[in-house]
Amino acid sequence: MSFTLTLRRHLRQLQRSVVDRPTASTWLQQNTPQTDWLEQLHLTQVVKPSSSTAAKLNNIALAASHINDREWVPDQRFVFWHLVGQPSQERGFQAGRSLLGGELVSDMGGGLCQLAGGMYHLALQAGLGIEERHNHSVDLYTPATRYTPLGSDAAVAWAFKDLRLINTLGQNIAWRITIRKDAVRFALHAEHPIAECPIRFERLPDLVGGRQVRTWRARGGAVEQINHSTYKLPIQS
Repeated sequence: MSFTLTLRRHLRQLQRSVVDRPTASTWLQQNTPQTDWLEQLHLTQVVKPSSSTAAKLNNIALAASHINDREWVPDQRFVFWHLVGQPSQERGFQAGRSLLGGELVSDMGGGLCQLAGGMYHLALQAGLGIEERHNHSVDLYTPATRYTPLGSDAAVAWAFKDLRLINTLGQNIAWRITIRKDAVRFALHAEHPIAECPIRFERLPDLVGGRQVRTWRARGGAVEQINHSTYKLPIQS
């Protein structure tokens, strides 16, 4: 990693810590695990084989260990990087494929975007509040290689891009993420049923050199636009 990127991340993290002070008391903490609730909603994403698959699975499993079974009370915020922590070699993370500045590079914690994306997708279906989510800058996939709908991704980058959700369900819930060699399964556990919200990823006409998607969710008798994602096309070599 370049000195410039390291410095930018350090400065950005300092800025984030200042901005976050007023809401930090509402964040989900690594408190006593809750394991006796029933699964209410789930989805599964395949993991495409590649040279970095082993690193991706290692990173997802390590990050999930900091997220699973934490009691998430109503109105509390889930902050991805607050729970996962900085992905470093000292903490057991490995270098894997990451999209930085629109280019594929090897970066510590590579593959965590699939973890964040699956959680974001399930959060949409559960009706959770979406406070912060970023789409990837480039759409790297084709219809044959895409493993999740365009618009359902969530890019996370330490100090720069976070995934932040709010428990708006009026009951305590918890994540349960399990990892296999070819898939990741995302589930929400709770004491009472969670009604699944219909989601629509509306593909809009392509932009010059890019794609765009609107995400809609039906909840409580109303349809709301969650976000508008725009993606550049990969540079052809």
